[in-house]
Amino acid sequence: MTTALLDCPFCGSDTRRILKLHGDSQVCCTNCAASSARATSRELAIEAWNRRTEPSQGALTQEEKILEMYNSISEDIREDICKACEWAKNYLMRLEGEGHELYITRHSDRLVCCSFAKPEWRADHTSRGMDHGAQAVVMAVCEYVNGA
Repeated sequence: MTTALLDCPFCGSDTRRILKLHGDSQVCCTNCAASSARATSRELAIEAWNRRTEPSQGALTQEEKILEMYNSISEDIREDICKACEWAKNYLMRLEGEGHELYITRHSDRLVCCSFAKPEWRADHTSRGMDHGAQAVVMAVCEYVNGA
């Protein structure tokens, strides 16, 4: 018996896919790329995706929301600059329409930041410094979506 998938806990979308990865199953939101943990069966992946926890100490802080969203994005997106840029542009397009440009900057401290804006805006958002460009792109979107 297969249980129905709940909507995405991050963006609320009902567009999800069950992926097979090297024999494991994983549920992935096709809207925001949030994903469940890998599981040894389709049923366990659905169970993991549908699991919701009750808030134990009230609402999450802004930083906790940012990190929760960041960690929910699949690792292959967070580690591949091309996939990260494609994910960011698609995510931002769904939020605000087309036209965002991404700028990657490596600072003297060797950390990488991502800025993005539409051409008509001077600047919109710049991420905190991260070790890799793909991480900076994903972090910029997670911070922006959560009001940082």
